[in-house]
Amino acid sequence: MLKARPDFFTRLKWARRRPHPLALLLLSFMLLIILGTLLLALPWSHAPGRSIGLADALFTAASAICVTGLMTVPAASAWSVFGKIVLLLLIQAGGLSVITYYIYFLAQFHQKITYHDHLAIQAVFNLTDLNGLVRLVRFVLRFSLIMEGAAAVIMTVIFAFEGVSWARALFYGVFHAVSAFCSAGVDIIGDRGLENYVGHYPLNVTVMLLLLAGGLGFTVWQDIWQNFSQLRSGYRKPLQLQTRLALWSQGCMTVLAALLFYLNESENSLTLGQLPPAQKWLAAIFQAVSSGSAGFASLPQASLNVSTKIISSVIMLIGGAPGSTAGGIKTVTVAVVWIAVFSTFTGRRQIHALGKAISTRTLMRALAVIHMMVLIWFISVALIILAEGRWLLGSALPDLLYETASALGTVGLTTGLTTRLGRFARLVILADMFIGRIGPIALVMAMTQPAASRNERIEYPTENIMIG
Repeated sequence: MLKARPDFFTRLKWARRRPHPLALLLLSFMLLIILGTLLLALPWSHAPGRSIGLADALFTAASAICVTGLMTVPAASAWSVFGKIVLLLLIQAGGLSVITYYIYFLAQFHQKITYHDHLAIQAVFNLTDLNGLVRLVRFVLRFSLIMEGAAAVIMTVIFAFEGVSWARALFYGVFHAVSAFCSAGVDIIGDRGLENYVGHYPLNVTVMLLLLAGGLGFTVWQDIWQNFSQLRSGYRKPLQLQTRLALWSQGCMTVLAALLFYLNESENSLTLGQLPPAQKWLAAIFQAVSSGSAGFASLPQASLNVSTKIISSVIMLIGGAPGSTAGGIKTVTVAVVWIAVFSTFTGRRQIHALGKAISTRTLMRALAVIHMMVLIWFISVALIILAEGRWLLGSALPDLLYETASALGTVGLTTGLTTRLGRFARLVILADMFIGRIGPIALVMAMTQPAASRNERIEYPTENIMIG
């Protein structure tokens, strides 16, 4: 018996169904990369006298969308004003995620927001529940506009006072405000970038504040704002555990990293050794903040000591806080594992911190994310060595670890190794950038599916095994 064909309205309703959130994330990033590549491949995107191939345009577009900042061609001299505007738009779209804009416009036009739409936003911002997601999306866009707008004004004035024309200073201010807040680290000042401003306190402090604002996470800022609003009304609600862990972990990592950078580089005449004492601390703190978020560099990264490169690689792989514009494993993820280790060594039955208990499921997710990212890091290094040859096993090995960690953490700091790699190795770096931006999101999304779909209602008998 033949089935009746669905009528027009039934087919229309089927066509309007929205895809799975993971498919939507992947599709949106892929489409933006393709669109960005086509725009950057246009002749008028290139600087006068420059001809940039499709491979370099693809790498640049992927780097901008994944807010990584690793480049095979210098952004300052390779692209025209139009090309730099394309870069700016790609960074803005990639930093806040297309899903954020998608949900915002659905809410603005009073369209139905489905359960899958909620799951997509939950995955983008690493949330634990589905409450208040539309309110969070509105907060994200407003907070981003305020931070980027204020920083753009400040940096425009700074560049103008440094002798740059007002039109160019305005463009510099807007571009670097977006690039810093979205943790992209792409600068268009010149071939040496912020190295020319290593001792410039106003510019360095402004960029660092933007990096910290984008790297702390939007849920953290929303919780702080709500707490401040309640405080004004006379009622004080304590900050969430997520917020407190993000603040503590980010603060501890920044202070420890700055101290290690200062100790390792203070005698290096190519980096901190050439600076006055106060500027040494400024540059060390800037390096610490930038390593955990974006690829702005006030020091020549190729001249860093080997120990500093290894420390920076670990910090880049950790990244920023969950739900932020920064990539990486995330500071709170690492904090949860350290808290679990401390709880085990002290003989506690529960994993708890700051007066709150942390579930075993949260620890399992943290271990899964760390294991995945570290494994991909080592596989990427191995693939590049196999493709490029044994020359990377010598003095270039720390640079390779540095470069791949920078790509996976979507940081963008570079020692210049990427430009020396072959086509296959660059594809591995490109894949690392994409995985660093999408991989943790996809993993978290997979782990937040309903338990019943994976038969987790079945309980198995417990048996002790030897550890250590």
